[in-house]
Amino acid sequence: MNYIKYIFLFIFVINLQENVGAYQCIQDEAQFIGTISHKESFDNKCRMFIAAPIQYFKEHILCPIFLEELLENGFIAANKYCKKELGSQISGVLIRQDYEGHIWLEE
Repeated sequence: MNYIKYIFLFIFVINLQENVGAYQCIQDEAQFIGTISHKESFDNKCRMFIAAPIQYFKEHILCPIFLEELLENGFIAANKYCKKELGSQISGVLIRQDYEGHIWLEE
């Protein structure tokens, strides 16, 4: 009778592993606070770059955007953010859709 408990425990552990491993990110995310070091404007948008050291950065635990990616590639922002001056502070949530490589500042 005791072996039935172990069979159920084994089945439970196998199912748990399958469910945890099946998590798929729809978008990668991070939160940040930083200082604008430079920007490039194009098509009513701009790509902004953040100066190191950054004041705050927290990547999503399962679907992260890494700090190194942000510092190297910057992010794309809507035109309303592009009016910010160089050296000013900017903050928000960064996202990257699964099907594209660009990092965006969420509006």
